[in-house]
Amino acid sequence: MKYFVPALFDSFNRSAFWLELKNVKRLAIPIITGGIVNAVIPFMNTAFIGHLGGDALAAGGLVNSFFVFIMVLFWGVFSTTSSLIARYEGQKNSQASSELIKTGVVLAIILSIPVVIFLHYADRVLLYFGEPEQVVIMAHAYFRTLSFAILPDFLLTILYDLCLGLSKPRLVMLMATILIPLNLAFNNLFIFGRCGAPKLGISGVGVGASVSFWVVLFFMASLMYMMPRFRFYFKGRQWFYPERAKELLRVGLPVGAMWVLEVGFYAVVTLFMGRVGIIALAAHQMAFQTYMVLFNIIYNFSQAVSIRVADGMGTQKPDQIRYAYLSGLLFCLLTSLLLLFFVTLGGKIILHFYLGAEYARQPELVKLALSLFLLTPLFCLFDSLGFMTFASLRAMKDTRYTMLVALVVYWFIIIPLIAFGVDVLHWQNPRLLWMMMIIGAGLSFAAQSRRFIKKYRIG
Repeated sequence: MKYFVPALFDSFNRSAFWLELKNVKRLAIPIITGGIVNAVIPFMNTAFIGHLGGDALAAGGLVNSFFVFIMVLFWGVFSTTSSLIARYEGQKNSQASSELIKTGVVLAIILSIPVVIFLHYADRVLLYFGEPEQVVIMAHAYFRTLSFAILPDFLLTILYDLCLGLSKPRLVMLMATILIPLNLAFNNLFIFGRCGAPKLGISGVGVGASVSFWVVLFFMASLMYMMPRFRFYFKGRQWFYPERAKELLRVGLPVGAMWVLEVGFYAVVTLFMGRVGIIALAAHQMAFQTYMVLFNIIYNFSQAVSIRVADGMGTQKPDQIRYAYLSGLLFCLLTSLLLLFFVTLGGKIILHFYLGAEYARQPELVKLALSLFLLTPLFCLFDSLGFMTFASLRAMKDTRYTMLVALVVYWFIIIPLIAFGVDVLHWQNPRLLWMMMIIGAGLSFAAQSRRFIKKYRIG
């Protein structure tokens, strides 16, 4: 902090900070709204699958966990498109943005092929890990129909990032809003066979998602083609530029790898929670899922910060970079305080929502979960600060460093310490594992913030 605070607050201009905060907020509100709308889709899908029985619910949980673990690598690659475009636009280099977008479309098509093939054979991986055969059969049907949503998902990500890079997030919010009723309608049609449609059961969720994504992709592409502001970026016969592909992969692959490392880290922590005990695992899941609701908002706010930092890099405005980053840190602090308020005053209400009638029957689980709830604001603070710093470094094209930080901190330091604590010291208190997660998030933030200060001061 001795190095961090003076560097960021030297010659602090309050009016310039509030102006930049307003710019970030103007970008962030539509992005957050779209993100919240998108977060409703997995919830709706789970509700539909729940009507098919316990085996279907188990299969849906397997598919969702497996699907996210695979997809974060590719989402990480394409997520860098918006900050690269914002940087090019800040440099008044729209031609480079056009080349990047068209190259991104080609890469989306190419990268979707191995993902689709893998999903068609994912059942063999599940059987290898000993999952029940009847559940794997249902998961396989879901995987196969869901695979047809991969290409439109990748292409929509590219189009969304073009809008965000050009600071036009309302079109993204509109498309996300359209996707909800479409997904709801098509799921209802194909899962239960409404209105003469085939009754497909759990595989109908994949069909509904695929049809919804293709419809929204067609609608968005048509809208953008009719708008001269967007049409420019798709002009020309050449659609692949090797230098742009190298740049996108050079910046994006470490981001995707970092996300895989973090998702894998939390999966391993969950496994160790299971070894501590079933009650510990249940309490951990409720506390972590409560935090993830807010993390969706933090992630989308970081998108706005990343775009403003990238624009500041392109226009060579170091104060814009600094104040955009500080606005992100302020948002992290306020979000953590909001979470503290909710879990302190409404922790029992949240547990009632999770447990229903089981709340009164499991006092030990309730007591443990409430104690973990009190740790979530501290974890939220350090984790969100680290993620906001990562988003700013991504805008500076400094992604390999963040990947190495995730590898060293989470996999070389925290996981071995947790393993030593559980296997050797026989930890039976899940709060100790949460404290290790908090330490990991704090170390990650400290390492990344020092890097950001050096980059900012050089800029």
